[in-house]
Amino acid sequence: MKFAPIALAFAAGAACAITIAAVQDTKAKPSTGNDKPVHFDPNDPNDPMMKAWAEAATPGPMHKWLAGDVGTWTGTCTQWMMPDSPPTTTASTMVNTMIFGGRYLKQEFSGEMPGFGKFEGLSIVAYDNSAKKFQNAWIDNMGTGMMTGTGDLSSDEKTLSWNFSFFCPMQQKQCAMREVFTHTGKDTATMDMFAFDPASAKEYKCMHIDLKRSSAATTTAAAIK
Repeated sequence: MKFAPIALAFAAGAACAITIAAVQDTKAKPSTGNDKPVHFDPNDPNDPMMKAWAEAATPGPMHKWLAGDVGTWTGTCTQWMMPDSPPTTTASTMVNTMIFGGRYLKQEFSGEMPGFGKFEGLSIVAYDNSAKKFQNAWIDNMGTGMMTGTGDLSSDEKTLSWNFSFFCPMQQKQCAMREVFTHTGKDTATMDMFAFDPASAKEYKCMHIDLKRSSAATTTAAAIK
């Protein structure tokens, strides 16, 4: 397995830093008699630390699964500002591309936020080989903070369920939000978002989007840039 020189340099540098910190920490503590010296050879591809780093950095089956969503999706978005609010319906677009050699899925959203005008959002989706978790970082033009979360894929690989955390400007505290993305067909999907009502603290559905892919990469190789 080969890495680009700069990637290998970063990996080796980070691993060296971790090793030095571990050694320094060992020196600072009294020996128990069972301490083992930390060895690391950045020039040896079979070194356990280098192998662990290589495994963490190599795209795998879950990244291929993410690449299956590459393309342009259009949809109808229904939103509820509060549990008893009347729904509003707008058109939305989601453009998905793979970045960094197929390691991350970039999702660019556009649409309209009723009463606020044009809406733009950006999501970076990852699958962390080490943590065995999907991860998501979200930003948009309706705030200045970031919403982050982790997700789990269903056994049939059709539904990705997310749990998010963000700082709510209205409640002035960290709040939770849930999202469920479901593939209903090869080129169709739904996305449901759930929030908590500040008054009752009960969860309610705040958004539903019906999505249809209008264009897609013809091959996985084309999807992974």
